[in-house]
Amino acid sequence: MVVLKFRSFVGPTVPGGRNSNTPTDGKPLALCAIFRNSLVILRMIKIKIKPLEGIEIENVGNLYLGQLRSDVEKLLGITSESDNPNQVYYYNYELRVDYDNMNEVEFIEFLFGPFPSKTELSIYGHNPFLLKAEELLRLLIEKNDGEIDDQEAKYGYAFLNISVGIWREATPEDIEESIIENKQNGNYEHNKSWLLEEFEKSTHFWTIGIGKSKYYSLSNGA
Repeated sequence: MVVLKFRSFVGPTVPGGRNSNTPTDGKPLALCAIFRNSLVILRMIKIKIKPLEGIEIENVGNLYLGQLRSDVEKLLGITSESDNPNQVYYYNYELRVDYDNMNEVEFIEFLFGPFPSKTELSIYGHNPFLLKAEELLRLLIEKNDGEIDDQEAKYGYAFLNISVGIWREATPEDIEESIIENKQNGNYEHNKSWLLEEFEKSTHFWTIGIGKSKYYSLSNGA
């Protein structure tokens, strides 16, 4: 849960009933009426990732690997399909569900890391998007205790024993190169905010997915 506290915009009262933050027409700022002494609570949906089993969505229920599409639709509703009829997106939960040719769930992936706006994930007791990339790697290597597909090392890994895959588009080294290029081209100050945000993103993995047993193999990659 994220709690944002908004302080009052109204300043000390001054003689004449006006205050220091009031416009010259004497009308209070509109924001003051909305946010004065208020708390805004943003409720993140907690989702527990259970490798080889499925996911548990707080106050909703369990979505299992191998579950029939009809049962998933009863749980999460019917959503617009992508160009691939075997892939559906549930944006409220920031995830994608893939079905096999038997209309059973074969893969679940969370797509909006490392800074999701609606969900708070956990896997093996840790939030995978809060962990730095190296920390998440160590955790999954330990839990996998076996073969890993690292053909896309630094960007993506598949952990074969636990059927977990992780991915990111860029590494810190990639962003550092972009920073150097921007400084050389005289564009760094203009792009500084974006580059620093991208650098922070690059220190985490951006997606995490779980599949049925043997979903990953050394031939199909992460």
